[in-house]
Amino acid sequence: MKTDTIKQQILTGYNKITQLAAEKTSQKNVVPIWGITYTKNHTSGFVGQLGLIERGGSSIRIVNGDVVQLHKPFFSTWKGTLKKINKMLQNTIANLENKDVVTKNVLNIFCFSENAVKKL
Repeated sequence: MKTDTIKQQILTGYNKITQLAAEKTSQKNVVPIWGITYTKNHTSGFVGQLGLIERGGSSIRIVNGDVVQLHKPFFSTWKGTLKKINKMLQNTIANLENKDVVTKNVLNIFCFSENAVKKL
């Protein structure tokens, strides 16, 4: 697989996780900030709302619909690292309801309406 194809698959997986997480956390006057932790077979990873994706010693960031490569292990190639991240994202989507594999972390920030701010 070419690196561009893998990046597109990563973007698709990240968008799917974002959509699923937004459905579970949306409330009126509350802005959720979510993060998903993946742990299976001594492999750990993290997917955050702000676009950060980590797996083992590697990390990438989603910025404006593009994959920015931040860090990888020294003896690994970016192609192999992106394949592993893509596989982790697919496993995260498949196990999203399995609490032994995927842990959802949500921080809810309560927002005031303009009228409430004026009254304060």
